[in-house]
Amino acid sequence: MRSHIAKCLERRRDRIFTSRCHTLNLAFCYELGFGVRRDIVKYSRTLLSSHDISTKDLEDIFKQLKRDLQPPEFQNGIFRKFLEQGHFNAFDYSQRYREEQRSREAESRYEREVETIGSVLGDGHRLVQELRVQLSHLMMSEGRWKDAEKLRVQVRMIEFEEVKCERQDTERFDLDLAMVYRRLGRWKEAEEFETKMMETNKRVLGAEHLYTLTNVANLASIFSDLGKYEAAEKMNRRALNGSEKVLGVKHSDTLTSASNLALMLQSQGKYKAAEKMSRRALNGREKVLGVEHLNTLSSVSNLASMLQYQGKYEAAEEMNRRALDGREKVLGVEHPDTLNSVYWLAYLFHTQKRYNDASVLYLRASEGFSKTLGPDHPTIRECSQHYSSMIHEMESQGRDI
Repeated sequence: MRSHIAKCLERRRDRIFTSRCHTLNLAFCYELGFGVRRDIVKYSRTLLSSHDISTKDLEDIFKQLKRDLQPPEFQNGIFRKFLEQGHFNAFDYSQRYREEQRSREAESRYEREVETIGSVLGDGHRLVQELRVQLSHLMMSEGRWKDAEKLRVQVRMIEFEEVKCERQDTERFDLDLAMVYRRLGRWKEAEEFETKMMETNKRVLGAEHLYTLTNVANLASIFSDLGKYEAAEKMNRRALNGSEKVLGVKHSDTLTSASNLALMLQSQGKYKAAEKMSRRALNGREKVLGVEHLNTLSSVSNLASMLQYQGKYEAAEEMNRRALDGREKVLGVEHPDTLNSVYWLAYLFHTQKRYNDASVLYLRASEGFSKTLGPDHPTIRECSQHYSSMIHEMESQGRDI
């Protein structure tokens, strides 16, 4: 978007009649590094091209921007209300970059803009902070959770110490940090963040507000990670009922709640009910999001697991392969979610005593997890335990390893 704005201003500059405002905005882009590489030469030439614009005009703008640290006015208006009511879905820039194979290019651009814009407006300016947030989203989408954590902690510290931002913005950063902690297997820290946010949102916004329901759903997932399955099911039903009431049964957030509830039911051995709920989530996501969307692929993977636990191995393998092929295409072969699909397919072959096929996939998953998540992550420990268990089975049966 920033690059598009700068390009439009450059095209307009070449016209015969160009307003003072457009020329000033283009000079601003060159001086700040907004949407383009910072270029003092082009900045000076742009100012010289219009005799009624001076360096002082631009300096006055920068002084105003440095004082303007509060969110734009529209965030407290009608648009924000519609957003909170679920009428808009956030655009996933990370997925778009992946689809266009531009993730590395986008990351380099974000890093450059954080540095250049921060040097002009200040490290704690809201624009610089928002760029860091988007950069961390890109890191999370690539499974680089440790890098994302480091950046998120930096954002949060700046908000508390320098900017003193409004409660909603600070809690948005906490919400993202809680998700990072969960993916890193630091569930106690994630639970602490989510519980605090849920209680605050419930008190200030109400029990049926979308922000509160999001906290409820996230906390349910954390309870599941901690093995608190009954509490997790209770929280998931609360999130699902609330989403159905506020957003409707076909909304993507409602389908996420249905998918999460299916996982909770599976964890308690309620496989038929879990399969039914999982198919509801999958069918809905295919219609609303498309067959290659990451959330749809998550539903495919979840359904594969439920079919496997019921002994429906042929159908489970079909679903597992669909999830793996889709994730390799969208995320790449080394992404943690792709490796999870490799791991689950290995476990399916292990269950069927297809040891050679399982061994190849177990080793691929273990090596990949070690590289992306680190050797101490709970997922790699679990994968290694399953692989060791299979080796013992083979030895006890006199099979060659």
